[in-house]
Amino acid sequence: MSARKSWPRALIAFGAAVFAAGCARAPAAATASAWPNVLHFVVSISQENPETEGSRLEPVRAYLEQRMGIPVEVRGTTGYGVAIEAFRAKKIEAATLGPFAYVIGSKRAGIEAIATRGTSAGDLRQYSGTLCVRADSPLHSMEEVVRNARQLTVSFVDPASTSGNLVQRVYLESVGIRPERDFKKVVYSTQHPTSALTLLAGKVDLAAVNQQTLDALVQTGRIHAGEIRPLWVSPKIPESPVAVRADLPSQLKTKLQEALLAMASEAPGAYLNMSARIYFERYRGTRFVAATDALYAPIRALARSAEQLGLVEQ
Repeated sequence: MSARKSWPRALIAFGAAVFAAGCARAPAAATASAWPNVLHFVVSISQENPETEGSRLEPVRAYLEQRMGIPVEVRGTTGYGVAIEAFRAKKIEAATLGPFAYVIGSKRAGIEAIATRGTSAGDLRQYSGTLCVRADSPLHSMEEVVRNARQLTVSFVDPASTSGNLVQRVYLESVGIRPERDFKKVVYSTQHPTSALTLLAGKVDLAAVNQQTLDALVQTGRIHAGEIRPLWVSPKIPESPVAVRADLPSQLKTKLQEALLAMASEAPGAYLNMSARIYFERYRGTRFVAATDALYAPIRALARSAEQLGLVEQ
């Protein structure tokens, strides 16, 4: 059985239609008439050193405050669920989210995408999820993973992660594997680098991690090239969005979008600090570009095909 030939139709369509507009649900209409007294912005980053997080995000706060003309508070979080719940409670106005987390938030919290990472020329960027093993693993194909599932411990990243949970689960389901039912044990690492390093340490047999994290770990010397082998690579995924509450004034959303689109040129240090330090090289020479809800329609369709997740309503 070929891993690629066994992709479900939903996954094939997802790979072919990543940037197609179409069946995305329209975001909720804006109803608020006044700007908030403070713009609260959550940045989903890896807390590699929590003690320095505040200083890392200070340039982001200063830039946005200068551009927006109102006080801005910026804080980091490592869990997408925290940002989604803060949106629901109207405690924040904006946040960076993974594509799948955005789909969940658009359903549960009434948010809309306004920006995403793009190339310096303004083209949209993409990335991939993988299922990996250590270089010395006896597993050399997904067929062998299926045959030996009951002896394997598997690490996913975050329940709301696109490239560390969703795409892998949809693929595994297509080859007859329900992780909690069929694997010996399923764990969540919360971060892509942790998932990869947990695999390298021999604590799990198989790990879900995005390809960009594997590349970044090699670039920063935290792992050596070839120490981790991908057994499966997903179709391309659109980059993560910056999302805002849909009920905010349209003028505020437009002004924030304009600030983000100018950020890489006007405040390049702040732009890089909106990602974990391990990804700085990945984002050098890139910038924010405009995004809409339609960009994530294929992610929404893919999520609905993963019925056992129960995270996106049919």
